[in-house]
Amino acid sequence: MSNIVYKIVSKVNWSNFIKSGIKECKGFDNDLTDGFIHLSTHDQLYSTFIKKYNNENKNKYNLLAVDLEQSEDVKWEKAKNGNIYPHLYSPLILDKNIIWVHDLENYQFNANGI
Repeated sequence: MSNIVYKIVSKVNWSNFIKSGIKECKGFDNDLTDGFIHLSTHDQLYSTFIKKYNNENKNKYNLLAVDLEQSEDVKWEKAKNGNIYPHLYSPLILDKNIIWVHDLENYQFNANGI
């Protein structure tokens, strides 16, 4: 499995996190409720966006590339749909785990990912 995975996050949440000056992120929205950070592989991005974000306007979201090699407590777990997703049970560290952040609007989804 790849060491690079992805996180879709609203621009509002990401902006608030950056403005806070905090360097460790415990996640957003359902991550905080579920107790882990929901991540997706490249091939899972399209289905994640459709299911979790109801195919909303992509210009409301950022896409984060996350380096799992620099992460602790990653578990690959089966979801209700039977797919195996990466779940991070430790915080994302801004300067350590985040490779890049892009506007999701600039990506074209297809059935195989982005």
